[in-house]
Amino acid sequence: MKRLLISILAVMMVFTLAAGGVCSAQTEEAAVRVEEAGEEFLAQKDAFEEFIDDDTEYQIKVVFSANVVVKDFKYFETTITEVDKDGKEVFDVIKELYSADELSPERPLVIRMSFPGSMPSRGISYVDENGTTRYFAVCMSGEDGSIFLYEFSK
Repeated sequence: MKRLLISILAVMMVFTLAAGGVCSAQTEEAAVRVEEAGEEFLAQKDAFEEFIDDDTEYQIKVVFSANVVVKDFKYFETTITEVDKDGKEVFDVIKELYSADELSPERPLVIRMSFPGSMPSRGISYVDENGTTRYFAVCMSGEDGSIFLYEFSK
């Protein structure tokens, strides 16, 4: 039975990847956005907080910035546990790697991270201005290498 479930999950993931891939829909209305940090921005050492998740040659420096103050910001390891009947990925938070009481527009966060494989392995969460905890996978486009957030339910 376990072998059958694993086989079904694998087939569903193949169809998901063929239909546009994991993280195919970018989240637009989030209070936090992510992008690769440019050299000019990184030169302003006192302008941001920093966390090193990966210190290898494969690291990418990404900046998380908020357009409003968000509370209880967390950066974590995540994994896809299944694909639901609608073809949406179901994520699970594995381990918290970084947390802050808040993320504000005045103080973005730079994280040195990597994107091993084609599945997202890192995510963020925060409490928005309505008191709702929102969860996102941190994704990299297979088309142009851009970095974006994909919202998921927990």
